[in-house]
Amino acid sequence: MELIYVTAKDVVIIYSLLPATEKSLAALDKARVAGCYIIAVCPKTRGEKIPPGRTLAEYADIHIDDLSDAEGVIRPEGWKKSIAPTTAIMNDIILWYLHGTIIDRMLMRGMVPGVLRGGHIKGGNNWNKTVVDSLYKVRGW
Repeated sequence: MELIYVTAKDVVIIYSLLPATEKSLAALDKARVAGCYIIAVCPKTRGEKIPPGRTLAEYADIHIDDLSDAEGVIRPEGWKKSIAPTTAIMNDIILWYLHGTIIDRMLMRGMVPGVLRGGHIKGGNNWNKTVVDSLYKVRGW
């Protein structure tokens, strides 16, 4: 996994459906080496227990617990495991809240962010190439 364009001035937000995965921990390690500030958005537990070994919650600078056990919230009668995890839903809510708050704070400081548009939206890819890419080339963010 390669993190491109990150420096000690950057904040890296890692979203994960589990308390730790090989890829999420690798991203955390690379961001740490680059000197980035790291925020992890993920559950703290799996199967109602904190898993052994390193976790994002423990090693990130800030951990935002999505308060969703990665195993699920419903355990049908006679089943050994729970079903219906809410982790992805909660992470999405946190993601959009964080993005909206960050954009709001940037605008309050007179900083206009280059917000990417989805490629599925008419003109989205063109916007990204002409507007956002040009902002990045001039400002570096």
